[in-house]
Order: sequence, then C-alpha cells, then structure tokens
Amino acid sequence: MDLYEIRRRNVAWLCDRYGRSAVSERLGYLDNNYINGITAASSKTRVGNGTAKRIETELKGISTLPGWLDRPQWEDPQEIKQLQGRIVLLNTRQRRAVAALVDVFLVENAATQNPGEET
Repeated sequence: MDLYEIRRRNVAWLCDRYGRSAVSERLGYLDNNYINGITAASSKTRVGNGTAKRIETELKGISTLPGWLDRPQWEDPQEIKQLQGRIVLLNTRQRRAVAALVDVFLVENAATQNPGEET
C-alpha cells in the first residue's frame, strides 16, 4: 500500500467517523464532490502533499500531528486477524516481549499526541 492509498483511506475513515459533509465543510468546500473524488477507491485523484498538509491543518483536534495522514488510522479486521494468528504461535516469553513493546509504543504515542501531559 503506497502513501497515496494510506492518505485516501485515512480521509475515508475521517468521513466515516465525522461525516462527509462535516469534513468537507471544515476544509472549506461547499459540497462533497472533492471529498468524494479523493475517497473513491477507483479515483485517480490523489491526496498530494499540499492537500495532506491542508487537511492536517484545517482538521485540528482530529488530526493534530504533522504526518498524521501518512500513517494508517483505521483498523483493518483482516490485518488484526493475521496479527492475532501470529501472536498465538509465540511462546509465553515472546508474548510478554510483544506486550512490553506494545505498552512502550502506547505510552510514547500518548505522549506525542498530548504533549505536556503525564501518562
């Protein structure tokens, strides 16, 4: 999956979560045509760097961090199922190591999303 597909899916996720009209309005569009164009799986319209920056800037509080749009924000049930299948194959020691890594990631992620707050 390339960067443009990740961005497209993230914008689609935002629309699913907050409503297509709300996202369009926050970005200053009078209708949903542009948002429909960039979120359609068959669309050739890409979310370029300028549009990504605009989305991240205009949707403060939703996508507050620079580069937010470049990282998957949705949950893919198939991907989760694959990860669960792999974790089941690990021994107890390996599972504890994975759990510790996830805990570190969650703490670091919370700190970057809420600077100044202790976790």
